[in-house]
Amino acid sequence: MTLEVFTAAKILEIAVTAVIETGAGKLTEKALERAKQLWQKIGDRLKGEPTANAALMKVESDRSGAELEQVVPFLQVEMIKDKQFDQELQTLAQQFNQEINISNTQDNTVMNQDNRDKAKGFQVKANQVEHIGDNINPG
Repeated sequence: MTLEVFTAAKILEIAVTAVIETGAGKLTEKALERAKQLWQKIGDRLKGEPTANAALMKVESDRSGAELEQVVPFLQVEMIKDKQFDQELQTLAQQFNQEINISNTQDNTVMNQDNRDKAKGFQVKANQVEHIGDNINPG
């Protein structure tokens, strides 16, 4: 199995998810934890760069990713200079992606419908349509 290699921009996008999605309930606990770890590693590494650090702090305060473009070049340089750091980020990003894929494939919703008086019904999920309730009364 070949693992995906992430760019600095994609890693930052995943990391900022931890900041933006905290408390929103859109991510699994494990995925959010991976994103938080990424965010922490990036912040620790770039705290000596005033421009990058200011942009990261703005992302935290605004809860948006608008400032990330300023951080990408700094992170790219750090990933090139330090292969171990690059590998740590890649591993966390891959674990995040795997967790998201797992949570997206686990759809435990139940589609129930009570149709009466010869009613027909449709229920729709994002990737599934169920037709329920063709009543056939012979005679």
